[in-house]
Parts: sequence; structure tokens; C-alpha cells
Amino acid sequence: MSVANPSARSEAEVLNQEALHIPPQDIDTEGRRHEDDSNEPLTLTQGQRKSLVFLQMNTPVSLLCCIATALFVTLIVPSIHYVFRNQPTYFTMAPRMELAYFAVMMVFQIGFCLLALITPNPHTQLCIVEGTGSRLAIENYLIAMWLFLRVMDTSASLRMGVLALAVILIMSIINAVVLRTKYQPRWVHPFEFVLVHIPNKLITVLVSQVLFWDTLMLAWGWDRSNGREALAHGLWIAIFVQVVMGIVLAVWVAQTSDVTVYVASMFLDAAVLKFHKMPVIGPNSRPFVLTAIMCVSMTVRTVCLVVPGLLKHGCLIICHTHRQHRPQEAQPDAVIEEPAGQESDPAVVYVPTPAADANENTRLVQQADPSYGGL
Repeated sequence: MSVANPSARSEAEVLNQEALHIPPQDIDTEGRRHEDDSNEPLTLTQGQRKSLVFLQMNTPVSLLCCIATALFVTLIVPSIHYVFRNQPTYFTMAPRMELAYFAVMMVFQIGFCLLALITPNPHTQLCIVEGTGSRLAIENYLIAMWLFLRVMDTSASLRMGVLALAVILIMSIINAVVLRTKYQPRWVHPFEFVLVHIPNKLITVLVSQVLFWDTLMLAWGWDRSNGREALAHGLWIAIFVQVVMGIVLAVWVAQTSDVTVYVASMFLDAAVLKFHKMPVIGPNSRPFVLTAIMCVSMTVRTVCLVVPGLLKHGCLIICHTHRQHRPQEAQPDAVIEEPAGQESDPAVVYVPTPAADANENTRLVQQADPSYGGL
């Protein structure tokens, strides 16, 4: 930041410079140096470049491993579709909608791999290295392991699946925090938002809203394959999770106007309600309380997305009107006629209504008590 002409400086600044013996030219040079440092282009360190190269190779391999595992568990008997259909919980999704969600997630991750390979932008490279790093590849490996453990369908495999999903959730939350704090989505970097932020959000919402709780209830034996009583044991846990997740998602959407999280969470809720083994209405329907909570959560989430956006863009204006109080016209003093031959009581005196109290309908009466000197 350059310093103004010495003639335009205040006397205090001139005296301070003379006392410190700092010439104005040195100050200007130092200010220009700070400006040049702030405008320097971003560069990757040697360690970050190695991490980027490893990520460019490791992430596609992890994605191929995840896709190959998904195809394998779909073709074998019993398949992943059979397992989901015959072990319903309160968090089981419709198989086709779950497959569609996974397909969209894989498409975005393919775009992430291509972006990591071809982008020359140092800012995008830093966003990929620091925002996701090798954590995204580890998440893909863990998803592949979870698919295989889910098909095995044993008590030990389900517990290991819960552990794998917990690790995935922690890593995805770390990625979300780093991306939110250091690399917020901006219009000057659209590919970062589409191919870096969105894949991480899709994984986070999927695991935290559905997969973790579904696998946890299966590990505890709270599914319909063990009887209706076993399924009913997880009702209060399901209600608690739906309420907490509804509040968290509503607050997040209201504060950030995050359309990606909104669309993903709404799709997952619709997939849970769409599951034909536990319909909304029917003989084997889910409890009405749980359905009502999910519907209310979806409605509140929609309101939290729409209303702040309308207020921000001026499409909705909340007006506050105040009632204007006007003093009523002063009422004329009443004339009291006393009957002839009757003396008036000196203890009661009618005082005319002043202008400040003209809006009072009740007349003021001043009583003078003779025992207190007529006060």
C-alpha cells in the first residue's frame, strides 16, 4: 500500500517519520512488495505434486474397484438386490433408486478423476490435493468392502460393515470441512464445485442419512426377517435419527442454501418411502409416526431452501405495520346540576380533563380527605 504525498500527510505522521528516519521512498517500496506478494500465483510444493500424481493414479483404481465389486455382488446369488429386498429395515431404500443414486455418484467421481488428470489450474490442483486427497480413494475402497460384507450377511460381516461406513463418514466430513473453510465454491471455479464438492457431498449424505443406520440395525438384528417384534425394537431409534437428521439438514440448507444436499437428501427420503416391502399405506406399511416425521422433515427442508432465497433476492418482503395512535378529541366537561336545597359534598371535586389525558374515557376524580388536610 503506497503512502500519500508528504504534503498531504498529517503532522503526526511527518513527525513519526522524521523521528524514525524512514524516507518515504522506502515505505512505498515496502508497500509495493507486500502487494506483489499478495498477487503471486499459487504454486504446489514438491510434496503436494507427489500427492497429486499418486492421487491421479490411485483414485481411478479405487473407482474401478468399487464398480467391479458392485457388478460382482449384483450378478452372484444371493445378489445385493435380493439381500436388500428380504431384510427390510426402517432405512432400507428402493433398490432401483439406490442403484440410480450410486450411478450418479460414480459419474461425478469419473469427472473428478478426469479433472485431476487434465486441469492446469494450481488453485484446482490444491483444492483436489488438500480438499479430498487420498481420502476419496480410501472411501471408494471401503464402499467396495462394504458391498461385499453386505452380501455375506453374517453378524461379523455386518459389524465390520458398520465400522467401514463409520470411517467413510468421518473422512467425508473432514473433506467437507476442508472444502467449506478453505475452498468455498465460487463462480470463477465452476469445475471445482461440480467435480470436487458434489461427489463428496453425495457420499456424506448417503452414508449419514441411510446406509450407516440401515447397516447398524441389521447388525443389531432389528429387521423384518427376524420378525415384526425385532423390527419394532428399532422404531424409537429410527424416530430419533429422523428427527435429528431433519433438524441438521434443515439448518444446513437454511444457512448455506445448498441445493446439492437438499436434492440428495430429498431423493434418499423418497427412496426410503418408495420401498415396496414397507410402503406408506398397506398391510405391511411403516408406522404412521415415522412417515409423518419424514414428510414434515421434507416440507421444512423445502421451506428452509425457498424462503431464505426469496428474502435474499427481494422476491419476498416482510412488512411490519405499526398502529398509529391518535388522541381522541377532548370531551367537554360534564355539567353537574345539583338539586335545589341540597349542598354539595366538599370532599369530592371534579377536575376537568387535561389535554394530555384527553384520550381517556374515564373522568379523573380527585378526592380531598379532610382528615389529611384536604390533600
